[in-house]
Amino acid sequence: MKIVAVLPPVDELMEPSPNYLFNVEKAYNLYDYFKDKDHEFVVVSDTDESLEPHLEDMSVIICSPFYPFYLTEDRVQRSPNLKLAITAGVGSDHFDLEACAARNITVVEV
Repeated sequence: MKIVAVLPPVDELMEPSPNYLFNVEKAYNLYDYFKDKDHEFVVVSDTDESLEPHLEDMSVIICSPFYPFYLTEDRVQRSPNLKLAITAGVGSDHFDLEACAARNITVVEV
């Protein structure tokens, strides 16, 4: 299973904090979790170009309304293996909920 997370790059202006997990470097501490699992965990910071090659074979997408990946109807159609769309925060308006429902893709806000 391929899990793709879309997170912002580490910002030089951002105050360094070991507890700040919302960036490509920390990735919600999921790197450690997935390293011994039989899954591919990919983290990208570009919400468009760098994610496009993963649409075809990703099973899970993780993003945030604060750094959204727009899961449009077109992207849903180009993601035949997608089963779960996770938004880490309140709000899922960056996901086309009708297109997800039509394809039985579960959308969760955590």
